[in-house]
Amino acid sequence: MNKHIIHIKNMVCPRCVTTVKNIAEELEMQPIETKLGYVETAVGATFSQLAEFKQRLEAVGFELLTERHSQVAEDIKLAVIRHFYGESRKPNYLNFSDWLSKEVNVSYSHLSSVFSEQTGVTIEHYIIAQRIERAKELLSYGTKSMSQISDELEYRSPQHFSGQFKQVTGMSPSEYKKGGSENRRGVDDVS
Repeated sequence: MNKHIIHIKNMVCPRCVTTVKNIAEELEMQPIETKLGYVETAVGATFSQLAEFKQRLEAVGFELLTERHSQVAEDIKLAVIRHFYGESRKPNYLNFSDWLSKEVNVSYSHLSSVFSEQTGVTIEHYIIAQRIERAKELLSYGTKSMSQISDELEYRSPQHFSGQFKQVTGMSPSEYKKGGSENRRGVDDVS
């Protein structure tokens, strides 16, 4: 059986996976597996199926990725998102650069260059932005202490977490918890 992988941008959550799978099924593209960032089909899509698939994806905020560099940048984003939302945690003994290289199967220097070229920000900037967005979510729930959030998001200390949070958002985690939760963004809007 020939398998075909179609890479898709902006798939960042389980609902995204379900939406893409449903569209592929409705178009009779025979999806075998649908995961963050791609759908694998049993047969190649016809030109008309692919055109309709593209149009329907765009209508709900997704985009087909056909260029390899775009796919690599999206793979990096998805790995970071999966890490901070607990779907694929990096081992504590690995730093982000080594872990990303293993996840995407490309050298970090190449990843760094491609990511900056495609997104206009560094991988480090993106990681910090996702980390802060996840912190905002955890703070808004009010169920974890600053120390627990700091640990979960792999900060060296609660003070480091608090300092970086204030540097990025302009307010301390405590101030945010008291009234800044309207400043949250979706994980696919973080850059």
